[in-house]
Amino acid sequence: MKALIILAIFLSVNSNATIFGEDNRTDLVDVKNKEIVELSKSIPALVLKKFLKSKNEDEYTLDTSSYIEDFGFCEDEKFVKKQSPLANCSAFLIGTNLVGTAAHCFDDSMNMGIDDYAVVFDYKAEANGAGPKTIKKENVYIIKKIVKQEFEWVTYKDYAVVELTKEVEGRAPLKISIGRRAPVGTELFILGFPLGLPMKYQPSGTIISSDLNKNSFRHQLDTYSVNSGSAVFSAESHEIVGIHVRGTGFNYKKDPNDKCNRWGKGDPAKDWGEANFIDLIL
Repeated sequence: MKALIILAIFLSVNSNATIFGEDNRTDLVDVKNKEIVELSKSIPALVLKKFLKSKNEDEYTLDTSSYIEDFGFCEDEKFVKKQSPLANCSAFLIGTNLVGTAAHCFDDSMNMGIDDYAVVFDYKAEANGAGPKTIKKENVYIIKKIVKQEFEWVTYKDYAVVELTKEVEGRAPLKISIGRRAPVGTELFILGFPLGLPMKYQPSGTIISSDLNKNSFRHQLDTYSVNSGSAVFSAESHEIVGIHVRGTGFNYKKDPNDKCNRWGKGDPAKDWGEANFIDLIL
């Protein structure tokens, strides 16, 4: 039953997305660029509180599911053997107590409102590639209120800013691109939690169009459901230029030979991811 609940949440919070070409999603432990690692410290996951079980005064145990047993992934697919789904949306720190994400991540009718979520930092794979089993309580924050939120299909707007009950310590707010919006051809990278995995860095993508009612741009970064709310960065400046909100393609597809699921692959000629321009949240 738990797997079915998680799957419903995954599919409700974002249309599907996909891998373009080679799957180069990378765990933070394998990232050599120190600036990227530093940025990752300010990238939290939105996690349902009910999946955080108090272990002791310092830690939560993570009540996770299995990609293989519960979602039918093939055992040789990337990440799924050692890692588990936990995150429901991605987010990013923009002030000492302010976090940005996608507006559609909050849906009280699905028990995904601000009272249902915790903001969890440092949800990332360990040195051996395994997903974490616990998280320090000092890395978990509670949402106080929604400061800004717009979700409109007509205008493509899908962003939110939430205020936390206390300031985040030891993590720097991320820099936002202000002024001229990033043009077509801008090289990008993204930090987030594809399909609930521990944080991934995906370094190769570009803006392929930016004519969506002047509020969004399309890209071909490797993203999936739960990447919703991810910060999309300029590869040159390391400033946030967008908020990933949706995409086309499939989270996963059945392998007809192995009768198990594999990560969805996109067609560069027709598939895309979509992000709101970051200045919408200002």
